[in-house]
Amino acid sequence: SAYAEQLTELEEEQTLIFQEQQRVLRNLVSAIDADEESQIVANNAKVFELQERDKGIRTEVKTLIEANDPDAEIADTDYVFITFVMNYLPIGLVGLLLAVIFSAAMSSTASELNALATTTVIDIYKRSIVKDKSDHHYLMASKVMTILWGIIALVFAASASLFDNLIEAVNIIGSLFYGVILGIFLSAFFMKWIEGKAIFVAALISELIILAIFYLNYYEVQFELFGEVRQIKIAYLWLNLIGCVLTMVLASLMHLFLKGDGKKLAND
Repeated sequence: SAYAEQLTELEEEQTLIFQEQQRVLRNLVSAIDADEESQIVANNAKVFELQERDKGIRTEVKTLIEANDPDAEIADTDYVFITFVMNYLPIGLVGLLLAVIFSAAMSSTASELNALATTTVIDIYKRSIVKDKSDHHYLMASKVMTILWGIIALVFAASASLFDNLIEAVNIIGSLFYGVILGIFLSAFFMKWIEGKAIFVAALISELIILAIFYLNYYEVQFELFGEVRQIKIAYLWLNLIGCVLTMVLASLMHLFLKGDGKKLAND
């Protein structure tokens, strides 16, 4: 295309950056082995600088691709596995593998939708909303819930394109909820004296805190604390651990408070 020369220049520059990264990383390892703090700091800074330059080149390449073909798909991170399958596996094995992938996806989707619909109807709809109806009524309600959860799943699937790749999207969404859920299960196994109301309130509070942390981190919100401008920088995978610990700690505190110890302490 008309952009071939520019692309070649960017490829050559990226190759040089890659070679420089290898050299700096080797120097960093040597500095760590020798415990030279100044060299460790300098090489670390150089590594981050090279990473930023590499990201800049990738952005420029994507810009060239879009300029040449506005409809081109530039998010290539989701296609690594399927590209390997299509180009390097025998034809018969490719068909078998694709059939296995689709079968696993459909099986997982069906079981998830059925589980969500059943849980919603039995634990929420039947217990708290409509209590005295026939089995046929609850069967129809479960079918409606299956459709609603399917629509929600489609919304999540459509919004996944907003992330860099599908794996990252799944991990980010999971990290917002997995930690709190794990905290509930661990509390049930190892803190059996905590009652349901305490763990429920603790889970709600923990989830709100996790969402707040994610919002402040993802949108790089700055705030003033102790006279200094600060910003939360936490990798989203750490939200799993934070949510779990928060849920268990808050559940213990809520248990004491709801038992009356908190009220007694306040009165004293």
